[in-house]
Amino acid sequence: MEKRTFEMTLPFTSNLNKKMRYAAKLMAYFLFALLCLQYSAVAFSDDLAKVKNDSEDTLNDRKSSADANLPLSLSDGDRLIFIGDSITHGGSYHVNLALFYALRFTDVELSFINAGISGDTASGTNARYSRDIAIHSPSDATIMLGMNDVNRELYSPRNNALTGDAKQALIERRRDTRADYLANMKSLIQQLQDDEVDITIFTPSIYDQTAVLARENMLGVNDELAVYGQILSEYAREENIGIIDFQVPMQMINEVYQYEQPDFSVVGSDRIHPGPAGHFVMFYSILHENFTRQNIADIAINAAQSSYNLSGCNDKNIEQISPTAIEFSCRLNGLPFPVSSEQQDALNWVPFTQDFNQLNLRVRGLEVGEYSLTIDYINIDSLDHKALAQGVNLASYTNTPMYKQALAVKAVNDQRAYAERQLRDILQVEFSMLDPYPERDRSSAQAIKETLDMHVEKSKGKPWYDYLKNQAKNYIENAHKAPALRAKAAELNTQLYRVNKPAAMKVSISKVK
Repeated sequence: MEKRTFEMTLPFTSNLNKKMRYAAKLMAYFLFALLCLQYSAVAFSDDLAKVKNDSEDTLNDRKSSADANLPLSLSDGDRLIFIGDSITHGGSYHVNLALFYALRFTDVELSFINAGISGDTASGTNARYSRDIAIHSPSDATIMLGMNDVNRELYSPRNNALTGDAKQALIERRRDTRADYLANMKSLIQQLQDDEVDITIFTPSIYDQTAVLARENMLGVNDELAVYGQILSEYAREENIGIIDFQVPMQMINEVYQYEQPDFSVVGSDRIHPGPAGHFVMFYSILHENFTRQNIADIAINAAQSSYNLSGCNDKNIEQISPTAIEFSCRLNGLPFPVSSEQQDALNWVPFTQDFNQLNLRVRGLEVGEYSLTIDYINIDSLDHKALAQGVNLASYTNTPMYKQALAVKAVNDQRAYAERQLRDILQVEFSMLDPYPERDRSSAQAIKETLDMHVEKSKGKPWYDYLKNQAKNYIENAHKAPALRAKAAELNTQLYRVNKPAAMKVSISKVK
């Protein structure tokens, strides 16, 4: 099977020679990256074909032993847990993914669980496994760890300037750090396999060491993270585990935009934590490895021939087809994906709309003239016969009943994610700030406060000092809410699949002049 390449929306400028140099540079980088990551591409390229189709069977067919390394092949009732560090704890790639599945696969019910802990490592995740992961009885898990395991301080300008024996000792420490990370990752994978959980590894997202930013640059961190990804790809192939790469797409976007804007970063000003647009790229990368282009619906009508094809629709009822008027009703199988204003930049970086957010309406054979398009008696747009013949993407309209329903689904999903985020903040303090001191008294609020104060003061002068101080304060005030937050997140997950059922829509196209 021919390998698929990562499709990218490229922001080429007006200078043709510059375009050519730009494209050549990008292609050279991409080919190099593909060679570095060939393990994962070859390992399950054949199996990807089994999920990349336009039917709901993509979601409903469980993995067999023959295709167990297929990433994120989910079915009704599955429980997917996202294991990670701060990029998962407070990130939105998994929130977007939960929303996409709820909007696109409306006849199944899945559970999504955030198991990220800010500051965590593979070692720390093993320590909390029974209390924070196994308790959810997941059927599927994703793992993205490494940003903290890499020990970024080993790549500080001071350390990078070492020479002689000191430099050799530093190299050995970096090698030992890598070995520890890989050993702990294998241990975590083994725990999940023992519990018969289907695993997908996400390679670590990038540390931006190429952007010109005010934040100190730990040069070499991302080179090491890329090595982590390569080794994990090889291990995934050996273990028949799915793997999805974040390094290549994020690096490619940086490569393209930093050429003319050196301070651009797909990650952000701290070089580590992607914002909403960066997380959208990660979300798109997950979809890209699971599906081919998948339209919500393709509605094609030929008024001259009185013929039609309403793909992606149920309960179809054609009321009128003529050269001047079309009327039909149907119930869509899925809903459009609403992209927030904070995510809009990502639409310039990845072809999400083209690949995964098309609700196409095309009408040919109409008389020359202007037409009114209404859905459920709401005026959506005025279009001429040429525009209708070419086709319009109804998913791009924010005034349709389908889009408004999608916003309602998103609102529930956002509430679910927020409840989980509040719970993660509480658990982060327990696992990262209290567990390291088993000898300390935890029998009273005062004793807990003293332990947290001691822990926080160890980070005084560090960039994360204020963050830890706020986390400790939040824990003292809200730790008692943890059971209620867990229950609330579960209830909102259930509600997500109550509000996501597409309503029937009535579409009218009539000539106005």
